[in-house]
Amino acid sequence: MTYRTHIAFALTSAVPFCEYQYGLVGLEAIMFLGATSIGALAPDLDEEGSYLSNKLPIFPLIFKLFNVKHRGITHRAISILFLFLILCVIGSIDKNLEFSYPIYIGFIFGYLFHLFGDMLTKGGINQFFYPFSNSRGVLLPRKFRFYTFSNTETIVFLLLCCVVATEYMFFLGIINV
Repeated sequence: MTYRTHIAFALTSAVPFCEYQYGLVGLEAIMFLGATSIGALAPDLDEEGSYLSNKLPIFPLIFKLFNVKHRGITHRAISILFLFLILCVIGSIDKNLEFSYPIYIGFIFGYLFHLFGDMLTKGGINQFFYPFSNSRGVLLPRKFRFYTFSNTETIVFLLLCCVVATEYMFFLGIINV
């Protein structure tokens, strides 16, 4: 899945959550949705040439140093637990937790939806449940999944953008159903 589809996919669920939790206007909403977008890109920091690794080129070098391959440890179910624990530790020493909370939650939200997005591609995620199982993480039967950079992914991206825009306008009261 491309970076733009990852972001759109994460935002389709983040916008309603944000409206429920923070409202869609104000600093908390901006922090939450921004962190969700960054979190939606973070698992691909292990891949040279990904959108975020081009912005932060030290990360692919670190992953290469430890022989981490793309869709490796950053794409495991256990990585969500590890990330959550790290953010809990940071949160426990964060004197501005109330201010930072939307960032932490948004980042984890985006990260999780990145993994869900990759489970919609033809390849899915190998060894997603490692170390408990070597099974592949997928959300749909193979015939309903798509290849990255395919026309199908472009259509999915455009549909997701329409959903995000509609959700945003609905919650702001611009459109009524």
